[in-house]
Amino acid sequence: MSKKYYILMENVELYSATANSNVFTNGFPALTNFMGFSEFIKFKINSIEKDLIESNKISVIINDINFNKTHNKYQLYRKVDSPKHGETNASTVEEYKVDLNLNLILKLEINEDNLINDSDIETLNFINNFFNQNKYNFKIAGGKIFSFNLSITSDYTNIIKKLNKYKQSFILEKSEYDFNDLSEEEIAIKYSTEDARD
Repeated sequence: MSKKYYILMENVELYSATANSNVFTNGFPALTNFMGFSEFIKFKINSIEKDLIESNKISVIINDINFNKTHNKYQLYRKVDSPKHGETNASTVEEYKVDLNLNLILKLEINEDNLINDSDIETLNFINNFFNQNKYNFKIAGGKIFSFNLSITSDYTNIIKKLNKYKQSFILEKSEYDFNDLSEEEIAIKYSTEDARD
């Protein structure tokens, strides 16, 4: 048996994340970066408390986004380029960075048999302490997380109530929940990362 817990990282300030999704486009950081962050949390917690988290999912709610074009460039050499002869210049890709204010919802399934000292409270305290101790070490898409407010609950409706105060632009969702039950004010766009991975 497993229990579900929801971690809301509220008002996350993420600075200088890469906006280059690939060589040809720039925009919002690739969704795999956020999924990778979720998997990183699972890996780090399970490395301390073995097999505590069975599975995890993440939702991303964007509150504000600011793109910054940097002066840094990196060279992309192609076979048709011949910079060694000085006849043509190597291709260059301009690097874009993005600053984000967002809310992250991590959905953890905890193995009941592996609760710390068979206690919900001790398990939640452990997770809370993990985030507080590592809050300045988190990165997403190469960007540094500088601040966020943390809350943990087993009731998803508490998360929705907290998010009601935000006028989020859209939500990127990897979840089993039915978002048809939510109002348009809560969610403007539904995007399933599971669909994107297929």
